[in-house]
Amino acid sequence: MSDNSTSVTAAWISSAPLDTLFELVRDQSTWVSWTDIQSLEIESVGDAGPNSVGAVRKIIGASGTEIRERIAEVAEGKRVRYELLSGLPVVKYEGLTEFQAVPDGRTLVRWTSTFAAETPELTAELSVFLGRLVRKMVRQVALAAQIPALLNRPVRKPHSPLSSGKHVIMHDLPRYQRLY
Repeated sequence: MSDNSTSVTAAWISSAPLDTLFELVRDQSTWVSWTDIQSLEIESVGDAGPNSVGAVRKIIGASGTEIRERIAEVAEGKRVRYELLSGLPVVKYEGLTEFQAVPDGRTLVRWTSTFAAETPELTAELSVFLGRLVRKMVRQVALAAQIPALLNRPVRKPHSPLSSGKHVIMHDLPRYQRLY
């Protein structure tokens, strides 16, 4: 990442086994069941299939915002790294989800977003937004792995867009795409 990059990280210790947590993040077909996203579509498969390096996914968020990401690394049982292709007002974005066994049989999940924005003001706004997002994602995957019944919940209806005032929120992000 560039010298002006910023990172936000969230971590959660889950009672679920490491392999279960890793599989939920690696297997993109499960994401709609444990996140608030509306849909996830595999646009192109990677070297070894839809959940491997090079795979490109299109995610439609709860507010209707569309982002595209490419899987950059899959280290079995350790981490999944992805890069943003479009959808957020950043110069460069990288997401990293790491898994570590804790001595008492639990699993530490750490989700980090690293990005560079065009202005300090936008960096500050996105830090708040992405901080909330990674905290939610790490909590959702940890709880879904601990409580399998959460994976069978009904499909959610899209949220109505909110008025953002001066803050950047999901439905505002497409207007910033000119920053690329």
